[in-house]
Amino acid sequence: MSGNPQSGSIVLDPEAPSTSGVGEHERQPVAKYELAPRPSQPGRNGQRIMVKSNHFKLNVTGTESNVYQYDIELNQIRDPLPPHIAAQRQQSDRPARPFKIPLELSRRIINTLVETQGSGPEIDGACLVYDGSKLVFTSKRLKLGRDKVHTFEILVQEPDGSGQSKFSAKFTEVSQIDLTCLEDLVNNRRLVTISEWQSAAQALDIIFRMEPASKYPSFGSSFFIKGERSSMYLDKGVEVWRGFSQTIRPGIGHLFVNVDVAAMAFYLSGDLIELVLKFFNFRDPYELQRGIPDREHAKLKRFLKGLAITVTHRNDGGSKPGKSSRSSRKSFKINGLSKEGADRITFEMRTGGGDGPTRNVSVADYCSERYNIRLKYPFLPCVEIGRGAFLPLELCRVDPNQKYPRKLDEKQVAAMIKFTCQRPHDRCRSIEDGVRNLDYARNSYLRSFGISVNSRMHDIQARRLETPAIQYGGQSGEPIVQPRDGAWNMKAKKVYTPIEVKAWGVLVLGDARRNPAHGVERFVRTLVDTCLNTGLTDMYPRPPINFADPMGDIEGAILKLGAEVKRATGHRPELILVVLPTTAASLYNSIKRVAYLKLGVHTQCMQSKHIGRPNPQYCANLCLKINVKLGGVNSVISRDQMPVLGERPTLIIGSDVSHLGPQQLGRGSTAAVVGSVNRSATRYYAVLSQQPNREEIIGGMKPITKKLLRQYYNGTRVKPERIIMYRDGVSEGQFQTVLDNELDAIKEACNEIEEGYNPKVTFIVLQKRIHTRFFPDNRNNADRSGNCVPGTVVDTDIVNRQLNSFFLQSHSGIQGTSRPSHYIVLYDENNLSADEIQQTTYNMCYQYAICTRSVSIVTPAYYAHRVAARASAHSLDDWDMETEVSSGTGTGGAKKAQIQHGYEILSVHEKLDGSMYYM
Repeated sequence: MSGNPQSGSIVLDPEAPSTSGVGEHERQPVAKYELAPRPSQPGRNGQRIMVKSNHFKLNVTGTESNVYQYDIELNQIRDPLPPHIAAQRQQSDRPARPFKIPLELSRRIINTLVETQGSGPEIDGACLVYDGSKLVFTSKRLKLGRDKVHTFEILVQEPDGSGQSKFSAKFTEVSQIDLTCLEDLVNNRRLVTISEWQSAAQALDIIFRMEPASKYPSFGSSFFIKGERSSMYLDKGVEVWRGFSQTIRPGIGHLFVNVDVAAMAFYLSGDLIELVLKFFNFRDPYELQRGIPDREHAKLKRFLKGLAITVTHRNDGGSKPGKSSRSSRKSFKINGLSKEGADRITFEMRTGGGDGPTRNVSVADYCSERYNIRLKYPFLPCVEIGRGAFLPLELCRVDPNQKYPRKLDEKQVAAMIKFTCQRPHDRCRSIEDGVRNLDYARNSYLRSFGISVNSRMHDIQARRLETPAIQYGGQSGEPIVQPRDGAWNMKAKKVYTPIEVKAWGVLVLGDARRNPAHGVERFVRTLVDTCLNTGLTDMYPRPPINFADPMGDIEGAILKLGAEVKRATGHRPELILVVLPTTAASLYNSIKRVAYLKLGVHTQCMQSKHIGRPNPQYCANLCLKINVKLGGVNSVISRDQMPVLGERPTLIIGSDVSHLGPQQLGRGSTAAVVGSVNRSATRYYAVLSQQPNREEIIGGMKPITKKLLRQYYNGTRVKPERIIMYRDGVSEGQFQTVLDNELDAIKEACNEIEEGYNPKVTFIVLQKRIHTRFFPDNRNNADRSGNCVPGTVVDTDIVNRQLNSFFLQSHSGIQGTSRPSHYIVLYDENNLSADEIQQTTYNMCYQYAICTRSVSIVTPAYYAHRVAARASAHSLDDWDMETEVSSGTGTGGAKKAQIQHGYEILSVHEKLDGSMYYM
């Protein structure tokens, strides 16, 4: 067992000097709960193996240990307007919109400042690095005067030499950052606050990014390269670029830079009209002459919204030297798309130099009269760049280096995976080649700050944890199976706890000619036989089969089928098998919305392509989903292999917060929480809540915890004596805030359930979107895909010395390089040892109910992610919203209660409440 979780913990010291980069006089709040320290004894269980990690040692050896942080404000300085125009502007009700300086231009401004004034009295040769937004770090303090504020004026040459533009750069000193805090952290010389070391690491991150950012498009910690071998066209006007990410990570005894390959989707640059044609997979603009259907127009409008373009028809010439350019190459953002062509969009134009009468003119005619340009394709729509301002497609060019911010479709995803997928050996080589090309030894910015990097990947001693045995039902030929490389076979196995499917039906959405009734009947027979062989004891063999229009009344079609099921079986339908003609999310969402909220019936969707040739393996996967949805248990891990669960009643919680765009929900973020309801932690109750946009803390954690506690008691007839929480999606900067708020809510919920009730809590954060990768040092430590074997755990060298954390690769690779997950124990009242936490976490990765493989993250967190995904597929206006905790409530209607504390708990139909409907 580990020591007292309260001793030697990281503290956010309110008396510590500020190095947080937020001002010298600000103080961090006192932590309510201290973060658990690194165990005095790391894990010992498992076979010791050697792996390579994409972490590279770095040293900071400069004579100046301080880095200075400045806020920077960039503005364009324009020539004064003529008096009569200035007077008109003052009288106008519409405020002038500030000019937002693009990223590429802002970097040129800073570079020009250094080139022209870097040796001046204020900068005096200091090395400046810029984050591309509002922060500058320098190798020595700038001489800004008594107020520590100074404004520079910079003349920036246009790239084509056509003129100059004038800008101001206001520097305000914010803080002094002592880089030795990182050495103190990695060598355990003193306790270092999270905010302190993060500020120092942020400064180093930006120093590392500065040189790549001057050559390549950069976003966050990554930069990307467009080239013959490093980029590829995907589909519909989108391409993918490869690149690299660099992140500073504190380890044990050393600082590291974590270097990984990265990929990002970008818009195709060039003529806007070509991008539109690519979007539709057309070659000729005349294919759009008949207009764009409303549905496709909406898709194109969404695709183009926010895209930066430059006009090609304005050629005002350059400015005189020293004068501000009026920028004939000004960039605009698209915020709309007309339905009419340029020849049909009209506006009132005043004639006679602005004093004459007005006349109605089309955009096409205006281009001809004002710019002597006759449009080739006047029938094409125009993009809207402002209130009533339209530009013809053929007069616009897409600015380069614009990332594509939307979700890729299936074809694009498949193409991107194929292009970016690399076997471990190839990825390892790509990273090593990338580090060589980065050439840290010659990086002038690193040299200026006294930073050097070892170009060799770091070797780490890891451990391979023991794989748990999987237990199936007693009727199985061999009820115990031992997975190999994270996978196993269900042949001759029966599910652990089967359910009966007495009443069910099949709804085929689509034309009966595409899926004839006899083909559907053949598939149903195969599915029924497979379910019986899998252990489902009683499945109605001849379910009613109906066909319906996928664009029609889905609710009516399900109700009609339900009535036929009841006539045939005498029971209300427990399950509807829905055969889908396409993978369209809108159709899937409409089915789930009706089933979850209005009708309260389980649905299992499948693609029609599987009907023609019934595959027993595919049917077996459907059986696993059906069994767990309707209340069964597919398999368990024996209690002797899960001692943490077997010793005392333990509630396992998984939680996730997903931040969705307004086009998906429009109503903020969604929190999903699941809690185990049996002693084996194989069944989980789900709760959803809606909360303010971008809010990371789960606002409804107290009422949610009450629900979970009651459901656990209903399923086990005992109160949990301890709680283990797996919390997904929390960054290091949010550790303390999330812990203080959510642990507090859990404690309050327990006490409100019963005064004095205080189960011990272990709070573990999971980070899955990380750039750490492990590579086996020899074939004996690799699986068939060349990845590290499942159960590879690392809790030394590259982990933070002052946090209780470990990396776990729990799954076997199928294609590409497997990604481990990072687990951080923030709080541990149960005094669990490193071995207990690591083995329990790994074993639970084998409990994902609907596949016969271990998964990449711990199962309750995976379930929470599934629940959150189900919420994102629905309009929240349709959800039944409540703010009081109750058991088995709900009417299936859309009743709404008062919103309390900025969150709303969302419930499904009462007949699905308590089930694993989300599987």
